[in-house]
Order: sequence, then C-alpha cells, then structure tokens
Amino acid sequence: MICKVQKTIERFAMLENAKSVAVGLSGGADSVCLFDILLKLRSELDFKLVCVHVNHNLRGDESLRDERFVQELCAKNGVELKIVSADIAKLAKERHIGIEECGRAVRYEAFESAGCDRIAVAHSLSDCIETSLFNLARGSSLAGVCRIPPVRGKIIRPLIDCTAQEIRAYCRENSLPFVVDSTNLEDDYTRNFIRLNIIPKFKQINTDFENSFRRFYETAARDEAYLEKLAHKALESAKCSGGYLRFVLLSQDDAVLYRCLRLILESKMKKQVEKKHVDLAVDIVKNTGTLQLGKDLYICAGCDIILFHSAQSREEAWRAYETDGSFFSPFKIYELTVVPFDKSRLTGENNICDAAYLSNRPVMRSRMPGDRITLFPRNVTKSLKKLYNEAKIPQRERGRLAVLESGGKLIWAEKFGVNAPYRVSRNTKMIAIIKIKEG
Repeated sequence: MICKVQKTIERFAMLENAKSVAVGLSGGADSVCLFDILLKLRSELDFKLVCVHVNHNLRGDESLRDERFVQELCAKNGVELKIVSADIAKLAKERHIGIEECGRAVRYEAFESAGCDRIAVAHSLSDCIETSLFNLARGSSLAGVCRIPPVRGKIIRPLIDCTAQEIRAYCRENSLPFVVDSTNLEDDYTRNFIRLNIIPKFKQINTDFENSFRRFYETAARDEAYLEKLAHKALESAKCSGGYLRFVLLSQDDAVLYRCLRLILESKMKKQVEKKHVDLAVDIVKNTGTLQLGKDLYICAGCDIILFHSAQSREEAWRAYETDGSFFSPFKIYELTVVPFDKSRLTGENNICDAAYLSNRPVMRSRMPGDRITLFPRNVTKSLKKLYNEAKIPQRERGRLAVLESGGKLIWAEKFGVNAPYRVSRNTKMIAIIKIKEG
C-alpha cells in the first residue's frame, strides 16, 4: 500500500519542491490511513507534516469525540495539529448555500490557513467513483464524470488510486484506530445512497468494478484533455480585436465549439457556468443575435464577429459602424438621411424624427438595460424590455434590433418608432429619415 501511494506521488509529482504538507485529518479511516503513510514517508521525502482538523459542530458529542481523537493521535506521533471549529449550519444560512458546500468551503479555508506548500486530502478511487456516478445522474458532461484530479494547485490526493477496501485493510494490518461518522451509515445524503445502494449493485455485475472504472477514467481523461487542447487552439485562432471570429468557431466540431464557449464564459461570468448558459451561447453563435446571460454578461454574435461585454460597463453589446449617413450593424444597414421638412403636411411615418434633436454624431446600437421610450399617441412610457415581452419578440431576435441614441437620449427604437418627444411638429425645420435594409 505504501509503495502504491509513493508511486502515485511520484507519477503526479505531488511533492516536488514541497517542504511542508498539511493533511486534512477528520479521524476517519481514509484520513488516518493518509496520515500514517505520509508520516512514514516524511523522512525519505523530506517534508514537514502538519495536520488540520475542522469541527463542523453538526453531530454534537460525536463531533467533540472526533476532535479529541485527532488531538490524541497527533500528540502520540508528535505532529503539529491545527483545529478549526465552525458552526457550519449557521454559516450555510449566512452564505445562502447548502451545508455540504459550506462545510467543504470552510475545510479548504482551514487547510489553506496552515500555510504549507501542499494540502493533502484523503480522496480515494472509491470517492472518485461516487462523484462520477453522482454527476452522471445529474446529466454531467465528459469532464464531470472524469475522476477528481490527483493534483489541483496546492491540493494533492495521494490515495487517488486506492479503493476503500484497500484503505481499511491497511488500517487493520497496521492496527490503526479511526472514528466512524454515523451519518455515513445513513442513505439520506445522495453520496451515501450511491455508496450504500448503487455501487454494490455494480459489484454484483463485476467484482472488479472499481478497477474497471479506473481504466475508464484513464480513457476519458485522455479524450477530455485532447478536446480541451483543440478548444484552446481554436480560441487562439478565433481571437480578434474585442472578440472572436465567428466563422472560425463555427468551423469547429460541436464538441470543440461547446468547449470554446464554456471556456469563454468561465473567464467572463461571475457565477458558476451551467450547461444552460453554454447551450444559449452556442445557439446565439450559430444563429446570430444578442442575449443577456445573467446580470453580468452579454453575448452578441453578428455575421462575422462574436462580442462579449459586461452589463455593468454600460458598453453596447454592439455599436453600428457609421459612414456617410449609413450605419452598419452586425445584422442590418440603417440609412439616416436629413432633409428639409415640408411644413404643408405632417407625416405619420414613425421612422422620421425632428433632426434638431440629433447631435453631430448620433449612435446606432443595441438595446441596453434601462432604455425606455414614450409611445405615440398614447404617451405611455415603457422600458424596451417590457415592450419586447409584450410584442412577443423572440430572445434571439431582440439582439438584432437597433436603437438610435443622440446626446444620451433614446431617439428611435426599431419596431416601435420615434420616441414621442422627438417626433416632428409644425415647428420642425429639418427631419431625419431612418431606413432599414437587411444586410
């Protein structure tokens, strides 16, 4: 077992240039096994060992029992111990997250606070399989069913190739005491249900199920790494000033295109990227249009280029290029012609405004949050978002629609016409005519 763990450490260069290692020590069989093996390897591999225990205060006396156990274990072996006590139930409510997620976050915060070069956690091959099946049941991608990475930054997992049976056998053979978390024996939690009910069924089909799954990991990880490499290469080829060339991304296979959009969104979104976000982005890229992805990100895909921008920056998702009275958006051409107004008749045309309200450099752009317009003749003021909803304009089409802005004022909105205050009147001398050409 020690040789197996040492080979894993060497294969993934887990302790390269590491002078100190913090071990997450819960007191359970897995963490005690990891602690004992690293204790035996520390002289040979030349690193200082520090233990970190987090008391979640979720199991009353049992939590205190675990804390006392690790104190005695570390004192017996002369290893420094850092204990962090946290009211996880209270913290989870304050952070508006689940108890399991909160507990995980607090643990890693505690591990990091030890200030060591590496953080060793006791995830095993069995843990990886439980995670994969859990993610698979939720409809995960290939990346989600690949095993937990052996190394992620400072975090290392020396037991990643060991099964739960091997770990318990090691504890028995070396007379290592450990504590048992009573909640692990209940199937109320999804992971426990998988461990207690699902995996035994697989073992009935294949007694060597865990090692078979490990071989799947190796194949899946290889394929996933190759596809990720292709996606990064495609993104580099597609980069251009301010965005990405649409035709380059569309030339990729869907497997690569999806990964490209996921990588972009992960770099730009302030929250966790979900499959629905990637699906929406891919749909926009394939069909063109503009879409808001949450509060903090817009994606605009025109004929040639894909742009991303933050809603907080107040920059337009797209802004038409203007030359000689013509505005070129990613989707259409807008012609703005200024001519004298014939006062003998008032026009009812809703694409004509009083040119006196236009500055020297009017802007044709896509809708932005907060854009509002007053409709004639009812003189009702509404947000464009509400008008789009009332008119049942599809999300994909909304990003193609333009508004004309001048001096910070919304003068005209495609589909709805001129903002009432800027319509022609008997006092109008010059008019601006807006014509739309599909482009």
